[in-house]
Amino acid sequence: MAISKKRYWFIVCLFALTSAYIYGLGMNKETSTSDAYITKLPLKIENWSGKNLKYPDWMPEAIGTDNFLFREYTDDNGRSVVLYVAYFGPRWGNFDHNPETCYPATGWTIESRKIEEYEFGHNPLQKSDLIKLIAVKGSDRLQIVYWFETGKRKFTTILKFRLFALSRSVLFDRPGGAIVRVSAPLDDAGEKEVAQFQRDFLRKVIPVLTKYMPN
Repeated sequence: MAISKKRYWFIVCLFALTSAYIYGLGMNKETSTSDAYITKLPLKIENWSGKNLKYPDWMPEAIGTDNFLFREYTDDNGRSVVLYVAYFGPRWGNFDHNPETCYPATGWTIESRKIEEYEFGHNPLQKSDLIKLIAVKGSDRLQIVYWFETGKRKFTTILKFRLFALSRSVLFDRPGGAIVRVSAPLDDAGEKEVAQFQRDFLRKVIPVLTKYMPN
C-alpha cells in the first residue's frame, strides 16, 4: 500500500528530530559499549566449537566500535561458519558497514538476495525473517545470513531498525543496536547443504547471543 505524502513527511520529520535528540544524548554520554558483552559469548555452543579470528588493526575505527566479535565456529562434522557481531552504543557506529556494501567494496558481487524465515531456540521455538545473500568473487562463493538487532527484535531493513532503535533511546534511554552476520563458503558443498548447517548454527546461537546483548 502506497504511503501518503503527509505521512511520509511526518516520518521524515520524526526521524530528523529523534536523530538530533540522540546526537545530543551522545554528546553527554561515554562512548563505551560495555553494557553489551558479546565478546563473552561462549566458545562452545552445543555441537559448535569456536575460535577467535584475527582482524586488521584498522577495523575498530572503520566500523565505529571496539565492541565486536569475529569468530569461526565448527561443528562435530567439521563444517564451519564465521560469526561477526558488532554492537554500537550511544554514539552509534557505521551501519553502512553491512554485507551489502562491504562485500561489493572489496570486489565481491552480490549474486542473489532473499528474505527467508529462520527458526531458533528450543522451548519455545521462535521465528524471524533474516537476509540471505550469495556473494561471488572469481571462483569463490559465500552464503551470508545477516540482520540488524535492537531490543531483541531483528530487522531486515536499516530504516526500520534505526527508527525503532531511536524510539527506544528516546522513550527508555536505551540507545544501541547490533549487526549480526553468519557466513560460510560454497565450495564443495552445495547451497542446500550449507543452508542446512547455517540454519542449525543460527537455531542454537541466536538464543545464546541474545543474552550477551542489552535488552
